[in-house]
Amino acid sequence: MDFSSFVFGSAAAVACAQAKARAGQHTYWLLCCSQSRQQDSHMSTAIAQQIARTLAQHAEIELAFVFGSAARGALRPDSDVDVAVLAARQLSPEARLALMAELSLALRREVDLVDLYNAWGLILHQVLTTGTLALKRSDTAYAALLKRMLLDQADMEPLRQRIIEKSLERGF
Repeated sequence: MDFSSFVFGSAAAVACAQAKARAGQHTYWLLCCSQSRQQDSHMSTAIAQQIARTLAQHAEIELAFVFGSAARGALRPDSDVDVAVLAARQLSPEARLALMAELSLALRREVDLVDLYNAWGLILHQVLTTGTLALKRSDTAYAALLKRMLLDQADMEPLRQRIIEKSLERGF
């Protein structure tokens, strides 16, 4: 069975699906993955909603995302919540720490906060492609962030190709 066409909420769901499929228990596989994805989606949505409620009073925040294990619905008891925000200006260290503290209190978990104002590369790509949008006050800001990610990827493509070519020349 090809697992690439399914969206899974967690690595555990993938492992469950593969084990059950190998054992010929496809019905259980579908049930297992469906239930896991529903639970993961509910957890991610609840966290995103709490982030939106908390940031509602912060008019300077144009966009907010939850990403990482919280967006995948794979939080463990000791996991922090990864949150990324975009404001019209770069957040001061004091403002960033205050937002982290406020979000931590609201979520009852440690929060790692990324300021997207100066974010590039892999972190920006991860936030925009795997994160859950929690707050969007500006379509223009969202479009500009997506454009920045795409331009960054286009700029890095020649370097990525050279790395692949060198790796192939070396035999791995």
